[in-house]
Amino acid sequence: MRFRLNGSYAVTAELGKVLDALAARAEALSLPAPLIAKLNLVVEELFLNTMHHGEFDTPFREVEISLERLAASVRLTYEDSGQPYDPFAGVDRRVLTESSAGRRVGGLGVLLVEGLADTACYERLPHRNRIELTFALTP
Repeated sequence: MRFRLNGSYAVTAELGKVLDALAARAEALSLPAPLIAKLNLVVEELFLNTMHHGEFDTPFREVEISLERLAASVRLTYEDSGQPYDPFAGVDRRVLTESSAGRRVGGLGVLLVEGLADTACYERLPHRNRIELTFALTP
């Protein structure tokens, strides 16, 4: 699933297209509904972070998502054409125990993504960020 988006597009409309494509692929892989719900949440978080916080050299943002069923898990690969950024580096888990009144805004989404996945890793490719996540097929 590849998406080339102009930064001026309505993000919610584009998000709908991304999630529709994800749902079609998940259905083709016969994934269980609870796993599809996790994948939707994760892709939504990653996509919105790309669109709202990503730094790009051009007005276009490219996002590529692949979903692959393995023997006992599913691998989600998410790539974007933004500047190098490892969302898992420097994650501060203390935000989970701080009062919301004194806590800075942000930082919870990456913890959510990392927490929902069984494994999470980042890799910088030429001109692309790659996040690879795996999810067990059985709870």
